[in-house]
Amino acid sequence: MVAIVGGRLIDGSGKPAVENSVVVLRNGKIAAAGPAGSTPVPAGAQVVDAKGKSVLPACGDARPF
Repeated sequence: MVAIVGGRLIDGSGKPAVENSVVVLRNGKIAAAGPAGSTPVPAGAQVVDAKGKSVLPACGDARPF
């Protein structure tokens, strides 16, 4: 399990970007995504620091750029 934390989440829906987000990947798929204050990082997850970057989920994948 991987948690990408602190980045600007742009989901492509046209809604405003979410600053300081958490995106949780489980088995290569997005399991949760949202603001850091309401999206917990699961215990034992590998944490990727995305501060200062944007996270663009696409086709079931999310990577900080």
